[in-house]
Amino acid sequence: MRFDDFVALAGQTLAIKIDVERYERKVLAGMARTLRDNRGIVQIEVLEAREETTALMAAAGFRLAQDFGPNLVFRKRLRPLAVPIRR
Repeated sequence: MRFDDFVALAGQTLAIKIDVERYERKVLAGMARTLRDNRGIVQIEVLEAREETTALMAAAGFRLAQDFGPNLVFRKRLRPLAVPIRR
């Protein structure tokens, strides 16, 4: 079973830390819907396949915010705030 089969989150702000010793891509694949349907910050310790991990996160709408050591931090923000037009 996948994470998404157990948890139905949408429109939430999440903080996720993933440290699963080379199973990062499997974890991300299992929670793809949760990542796609929510925003927040995700820290992943990535020991290999950094490009593939970054691509999976980009597909879910997250951008790389920080790269330090083996850790990558991704962020998906709220939609930009609407700025009222003054006339």
